[in-house]
Amino acid sequence: MRNPKLTAILRQAVMENETELRHEKICLIEDIMKAKRLLYGLGQIQHNEFLHPIANAKKFDELYEFNIQQLSLVRDGYTAKINELAKSQIKQH
Repeated sequence: MRNPKLTAILRQAVMENETELRHEKICLIEDIMKAKRLLYGLGQIQHNEFLHPIANAKKFDELYEFNIQQLSLVRDGYTAKINELAKSQIKQH
């Protein structure tokens, strides 16, 4: 026989974990979107897919299919590119 209280506790733990994972994914996607907007502002015109609302929603859905590790790698790649561009622009001035 199953203990209903134990089942409820386990179900709640699983739901909380899923909620935390969704929140982490959304935060990573938001970071990626901000990074791409910044790159566009720095003159990298190929990073314009988040400027239009419909394309923005479609790209968000595409990114949501990635797992957390993949999203972290994408964000880290854009962060490195931003740092590289910023350093380059500082040296030019």
